[in-house]
Amino acid sequence: YCIWLTNYYNSLPDRKFKKVQFRLPKPRTWEIAAFGPQEKGKKNTMIFPWEGKSTRNEKGVYLANFAPITDAIIKRDSTGQLQFTSQLPSGTDIETDGYIYTAPCIGPYPTNGFGLYHMAGNVSEFTAMKHITKGGGFFSPGFYLQVKNNEPEFPNLEKGAAFVGFRPFMYVLEK
Repeated sequence: YCIWLTNYYNSLPDRKFKKVQFRLPKPRTWEIAAFGPQEKGKKNTMIFPWEGKSTRNEKGVYLANFAPITDAIIKRDSTGQLQFTSQLPSGTDIETDGYIYTAPCIGPYPTNGFGLYHMAGNVSEFTAMKHITKGGGFFSPGFYLQVKNNEPEFPNLEKGAAFVGFRPFMYVLEK
């Protein structure tokens, strides 16, 4: 897709840039885009693509489409390891972020400082690094919404799925 998009854009007669290349971002490039503009010289203390250390705003409303999993679906196995139960008990808040599956591309969740939607939640996004997705998806726990999280959520995934997609980045080669 990125090759096709590159060729298509570069063939447009009224394009903004003379030559570009679309490709998947490196994880660090994705993180920069997710955090949005940062004040020069100031240390970035953000965890998510929004200010604050919570997945909810001050009114208690979720800021992303993800799986706000409750303790009710976690149990210990016979060895003492934490395990997820196979089914959600009735009454869990899995839908309280507003969506069971993906949310509309332009929708109820706030954009980041660059005006980008869903840099956390909705679908995890492939990066140029094999097996590394970023941002978490609609059934990811909040841990995977953290921008600098480098723990692979889907370590063996090589193809897209309903919960994983991609966001091509445009690199300007000639202005």
